[in-house]
Amino acid sequence: MALHHWLTAHLAVRFGSAALQQALQQYGTLEAFLAQLPASGHQTGLNKETLQALQHPDQAALEQALAWQTAEDQWIISFDDPRYPQQLKTISNPPLLLYVKGNADILNDPQIAMVGSRHPTAYGRNNAFEFAKQLSQYGIIVTSGLAQGIDTACHEGALYAHGQTIAVCGTGLDQVYPKRNQTLAHRIAQQGALVSEFPLGCWPINKSNFPQRNRIISALSLGTLIIEASAQSGSLITARLANEQGREVMTIPGSIHAPQSKGCHELLRQGANLVESVQDILSCCEHSLQQALIVPPHAACEQTSERVCELLQDTSYQELLNLIDQGGTHIDEIIAQSQLTPSEVSSMLLNMELQNLITPVPGGYAKIK
Repeated sequence: MALHHWLTAHLAVRFGSAALQQALQQYGTLEAFLAQLPASGHQTGLNKETLQALQHPDQAALEQALAWQTAEDQWIISFDDPRYPQQLKTISNPPLLLYVKGNADILNDPQIAMVGSRHPTAYGRNNAFEFAKQLSQYGIIVTSGLAQGIDTACHEGALYAHGQTIAVCGTGLDQVYPKRNQTLAHRIAQQGALVSEFPLGCWPINKSNFPQRNRIISALSLGTLIIEASAQSGSLITARLANEQGREVMTIPGSIHAPQSKGCHELLRQGANLVESVQDILSCCEHSLQQALIVPPHAACEQTSERVCELLQDTSYQELLNLIDQGGTHIDEIIAQSQLTPSEVSSMLLNMELQNLITPVPGGYAKIK
């Protein structure tokens, strides 16, 4: 079916329509439905504005989209395209089409969704990076939402392991949100895919886009892992959607004193799977992921060793590590002696913690023997 028919319908109903889905079932194809629209429109249940948009499409928007998908590694995948994710077709209101930038062939590959707080603790960022890295080493695609915080750490962990990652975006793919993740988005497009159901030019951003986007994150994946989530976190919407879609819901417990753990603990009370290691994720999704376990166990050790060597060759990291005792050094003392800014120290400490060079202790860090 011609792509412009799908674009016409998509721009008219924007984010899917139950009435349009029913019409497609009745008429067999979108093309047949559009051909008979003048006579059948009043029977579809579609509102007046949608019917007008179907009969008189926005030609400028159509031409913009068709031109966009002629660029290298930019695709518009309609509902009837073989590359359209089969997982998405199982939900009640699937997108009529997807804009994809990057490798469109991975959309049907086994995925685990990982989402969480935009304002995580160091513990949360560490877990997000490490779990994403280890899942990637097993050949599993990490799917998240490109938001700052946990989402960013998940994408970075997958990229660090030379794995593939999918970012489902809350804007059209001609924009990157948040702006600070433009470089990360470019890397994801090179080593995975950016995905959106939102039309080009969908700006300024609307907060309602994110719950809409979340249903795609959870639907694409075999299971959703919540890293950190406050009691009112949007990540809990993703968890609820995953549960409604019949996907596994998993979460990592945190400190009883951290607001970012409240949502995770509530999910555990509701029956979510408790995760302490990547093996727990593999067990939850064992049947579906059997074909995805392709990376030999020693690969993780080799990549970790390479990264440790890189850090220790950097004199600034060497000097910072030398300030930390095996018995523990307070964070204020580390900052004062390093003559670096607190943000620089925090970033470097996180990198060293991720590579098991140091470990958190009350008030500071301790060097690992």
